[in-house]
Amino acid sequence: MSPSNKSLEIEEIASELMVHKAVYQYIGNIDLDTTDKVILEVDDLLSHQNYPNKIRKKAFHITIEVVQNLYKYLLENHADPSHSKGIFLIHSSNDNEIIITSGNYLLRSEVNSLKSRIKLINSFTSDELAHFYRGLLDVGTISKHGGAGLGFVDIAKKSGNKIQYEFKEVDNDYAFYIFKIIISN
Repeated sequence: MSPSNKSLEIEEIASELMVHKAVYQYIGNIDLDTTDKVILEVDDLLSHQNYPNKIRKKAFHITIEVVQNLYKYLLENHADPSHSKGIFLIHSSNDNEIIITSGNYLLRSEVNSLKSRIKLINSFTSDELAHFYRGLLDVGTISKHGGAGLGFVDIAKKSGNKIQYEFKEVDNDYAFYIFKIIISN
């Protein structure tokens, strides 16, 4: 598959994800400038919407985590520019709910590991998740992505909801990973 086809494919995936009208979307290369731009634009967007403060704050903090995760993963794993593209969307079905969706190319060899990690996090009750989070903080082991493995745990904890995910086959080497989290009161 040529890079131009991959670019078209990311547009097709983004189009499929537009179940609700997106109030914010970014589709393209993810670099340090992009992360800053997206975070600032989302902050501005959320401050001008009618969402309750609690939802706005959760959405902003989760946005930071999701966009940084996209950047860190793509920076470390994709020298090929055609695989450095990502998707970041914010949907809203009503004033009491925000849905954050992201997507990026992922080495197929990493799919099972990521799927297992998300399944583990999703299996916890809120109390178990809080305990697991504290345990990760206490251990303090730094992952290859530069964190203590807290990102998904923090997102699930802050949102109070399960992480939704999907993997779409791209080619022999890559899948496209779609992450979704719902933020509500």
